[in-house]
Amino acid sequence: MLHVVTLLSIAPEAECDFLRSLYDWQSRARRIAPGLISSDGLRHAFSPLYHCHDFWQDEVSYLRARRSPTISALLLERERMGC
Repeated sequence: MLHVVTLLSIAPEAECDFLRSLYDWQSRARRIAPGLISSDGLRHAFSPLYHCHDFWQDEVSYLRARRSPTISALLLERERMGC
């Protein structure tokens, strides 16, 4: 299993929109990324940081997904949700 972590900074006024977008993102990601086992977003207790943690079957699945235009665009979309 491969763990990929993305750290995002979210403005307090955008937090609700971010969480709605993140749940939508996770739903779409599970449908189109076969190697993605799970994805989770955790908020840091004392800051506007979110720790997005993806669980992939293996490194090959992750690298294949990164080369896919559809999945790569989806991962980039989540990165752009941050400030």
